[in-house]
Amino acid sequence: MRTFLYPGASGHCVQRPAVVPRPPFRSVPFRPVSKWRLHMTTIKLNNYYPHLTECVTLEVSEEIAVTLSIGGRMCDSYKRRKRDHDECSLDGTPGFEADVTYPPLTPEEIMELAEDHAALYAALDRLPPVQARRVYAHYILGRSKTGIARAENVTENAVRDSISRGMEKLKILLGNLR
Repeated sequence: MRTFLYPGASGHCVQRPAVVPRPPFRSVPFRPVSKWRLHMTTIKLNNYYPHLTECVTLEVSEEIAVTLSIGGRMCDSYKRRKRDHDECSLDGTPGFEADVTYPPLTPEEIMELAEDHAALYAALDRLPPVQARRVYAHYILGRSKTGIARAENVTENAVRDSISRGMEKLKILLGNLR
């Protein structure tokens, strides 16, 4: 039989069966745990959000406090591993690692990226089909030159030469656009 803890008359917790008999009809709904209070913990949000400028305290349940502390410990262990294995970023802002945080792109940067992608694909369209396919597979899809050669049943040198000639033509085509 399941049991629950309820506040007793003296304020201490009393173990009672899960089935609580309902009292006779009342106009107010019956709430058997109305005096029961969850254990709350006060936390400082500045410990979890370092970008906050003012001290903010918040009262949360113990479960949330434990979850936040686990996340903090995971972050500390990540920083410790980075330090112990001599991994650091010199171009990051203090308190943040450059490989973890990426600032959002500005609308101008988004437009420039879209224009660059459009120019790149337009230049790829102007290449011969074999060169375009091989350059696309190697640089955009990330396939190896050996894998491309095996897939097309040609020698690896033929793929290397084709890709290098395609890159030279792309350099000329994209150089004319700028």
